[in-house]
Amino acid sequence: MDQKSHELFAQVLLEAVERTDVSPKLWGNAPDIDINFLHRWYRHRISVLPAIYKENLKGCEPEDVDKDAIALCITSHLYLDIFNGLLFPFGFWHPIYPEDAIINDVLDDIDSPKLLVEFLEKLSGYVTFSNMFYAESKGIMQEFSRNIEVTYIPSIIAIIVRRLAMISENNYINIYSKAMNDIAKFTEDDIYNNMSEIAQPIYVCKQFEINYAYLINKVVNC
Repeated sequence: MDQKSHELFAQVLLEAVERTDVSPKLWGNAPDIDINFLHRWYRHRISVLPAIYKENLKGCEPEDVDKDAIALCITSHLYLDIFNGLLFPFGFWHPIYPEDAIINDVLDDIDSPKLLVEFLEKLSGYVTFSNMFYAESKGIMQEFSRNIEVTYIPSIIAIIVRRLAMISENNYINIYSKAMNDIAKFTEDDIYNNMSEIAQPIYVCKQFEINYAYLINKVVNC
């Protein structure tokens, strides 16, 4: 999605876990620091969290930056990107195609999110249009945040990563475990390796995806 949408989603989740000292604009858009060819391969993988972190510090002292909150922002970015293109959060052999996600059953056209981003970029001066879309987006994101009913960062990350893994393939446990291990190494917190038994409200993720896809349809077809 566009930069503002990524920032908004990161902001909503950071507010839910009371980490408002972390920049949603910086870290919610961190994977897009590399916008060259194949950047969705180079910077949209969970395994490259350390590289994304280093490239986005920009003078910040590492000890002043919360790696758990950063991981939350970046995984939220990956999750939102399922709406508008091929994604490789688990590596080349485990891609996520938008056509394989639940949004394919909701969107009038699978390319609608790409068209929406073009609208948002070209019509950025149309305040009414932008305000309507982002206000409704925020409401959907806040509903997602409330419905998962947890304010513990590792749990939210586990929910998002597992959902991404489930969209990627049916036998998702191995790629989920590998991704959580990568996050554990990045944050230096082994708790992420012990999140396999967490109750996963996947229905909440599905409802979020359906609601957001309906909003995309509404805006593109208005």
